[in-house]
Amino acid sequence: MLTFVLGGFAVFWLTNLLYKTFRAPFVISHPPLKPVDQHDRQVDAIVTELQSFLKRRKPGQKVALRRSRPKAGGIESNRTAAQLYKSTTDPVNVWMLDGVLSVDKARRLITVEPNVEMDELGRYTLAYGLVPQVLLEFPGISVGGALCGGGVESSSHIYGHFFNTVEELDVILGDGTLRRGVSATSDPQLFHSLSASMSTHAIIVKATIRCVDAAEFVQIKYHHFDNPTAMTQTMSTIANAAQPPEFLDGVVVGKHSCISVQADMCDAVPESATFVSLRQRRTDEWFAWHVCNLAPTLEVHSKPKPADGEADAVEYMPLKDYLFRFDRGAFWMARPGLEMFYGSKLTDTAFIRAKYAWLCTTRQLYRMLHKLGNELLARSYIIQDIICPGPSEAVKLMEYNNKELDIYPLWICPIRAVNAPMSHGSCGFGFPRTPKSGLMFNVGIYGQPNGGRPFDPAATNRSLEAEAAKLGARKMMYAQTFDTEDEFWQLYDKPSHDANVRKYDPHGIFVDITKKLLLKPEAVASLGGVKPASLHYAWRPLWSWYFSLWMEWCIPYALHDTFGLTYTRDDTYKS
Repeated sequence: MLTFVLGGFAVFWLTNLLYKTFRAPFVISHPPLKPVDQHDRQVDAIVTELQSFLKRRKPGQKVALRRSRPKAGGIESNRTAAQLYKSTTDPVNVWMLDGVLSVDKARRLITVEPNVEMDELGRYTLAYGLVPQVLLEFPGISVGGALCGGGVESSSHIYGHFFNTVEELDVILGDGTLRRGVSATSDPQLFHSLSASMSTHAIIVKATIRCVDAAEFVQIKYHHFDNPTAMTQTMSTIANAAQPPEFLDGVVVGKHSCISVQADMCDAVPESATFVSLRQRRTDEWFAWHVCNLAPTLEVHSKPKPADGEADAVEYMPLKDYLFRFDRGAFWMARPGLEMFYGSKLTDTAFIRAKYAWLCTTRQLYRMLHKLGNELLARSYIIQDIICPGPSEAVKLMEYNNKELDIYPLWICPIRAVNAPMSHGSCGFGFPRTPKSGLMFNVGIYGQPNGGRPFDPAATNRSLEAEAAKLGARKMMYAQTFDTEDEFWQLYDKPSHDANVRKYDPHGIFVDITKKLLLKPEAVASLGGVKPASLHYAWRPLWSWYFSLWMEWCIPYALHDTFGLTYTRDDTYKS
């Protein structure tokens, strides 16, 4: 009898495993457009709520935005820094602003509410044969978050950062006034002041984003170099060509392995071409690891290439996969945790990819990250994006990383300097030393320094921030920031920023930007010194994920919600 029961369970388990591993994920078709009159009623309700707050407000009382539904377990965020200030503020409910209002194919425009996330933005535009000029690589980043926090992607060498692709905005100011149709021409000061403003003087309630025509596939070309100077010079040449590729970024695999990746959209794939899919099935390769595995097979070059130089490898991929190619594995950030349990060889296998496909997406990893807490995160990883004024500064920052941090891989992304928003008091990107139409370079440093050995997170991050400041570079604002307030304002135009706050938030109801971004001195002090940290210590806050890893294979998929396995749904890794 026991043999019969165990045999039946084994057959069931194997059947469930094969079904979940090899079926294509269910792709949810886009829902109808949100009625404009519904949007208008919801915006009017926010205006009323804000005006009501102003009437009953006590001295010093502030507001913060509530972006998730009240019963959804709190506010989800793609920031790595804990948002502790929200616990002492009054919430302004904007969670209902999560719809797509219109898609104008003829004018290549899409109008959305701020809580629309990148995968939804991509899915809607692709349904109309379009794609946003800049679509951030993490599906869970919201439009509002990208506008107020900053965001770049591999098309930024043409269009700049995400805010540069905005046609116009509707915003609610701190005095409860609704401003419609705010653009670079109608109100340049207000418009540019919102770039990377962290919602410090206005609430964005609607955004119209510029798009381009889309195709079904992309052709990807890889160029392999043994030094970062040759790579960045080649990327600059390619980006400044008369007809640059539609996508351009790079991965520094190691000290002597730097890969420039360029891609162009196309409507067909040649029969003899190498075809790669990333998000069609759970066993698909994760792009960052795919590039790292590809590197040893490529010819290595020491000198820069011309814009039309022959590629070292060419592949084809569905456009919808390429747009979110770094989602699974969150670049390479899932690897240390997986290797801790499975070792380096077993980690990069089809079985592990299938088992962790739903868990190792950026949405899930950010949820795990927020449960870890500031200290465990800071003592485990360095996670920083640093935008440099030009390619030479980016190379110097990579040399600093090579000497002081030894974190690899690195992500490299050239960014077109479309305008100079600093002149409007913005904390966005654009450098006095970068000429208009020049190229800035983002260096993404994500990983465990010096091979995972214990380190002093306060000293290490402060040293990195000081090096960035010396090079005239600035950090992206999602990350933990160890600067003091004085050091922060040495990077930005405080008088102009304060003038914007006084003009657009005359009652001072929004939280100051330094309170939102900077770690408190006592928090920085607590992160000083070298202490061992291990993800093994995270079992208590993450026990539900550990439990889910095994239960999802043993319980039929139809019963997952019944057993509380809410993280295994197909829409957590949908294409």
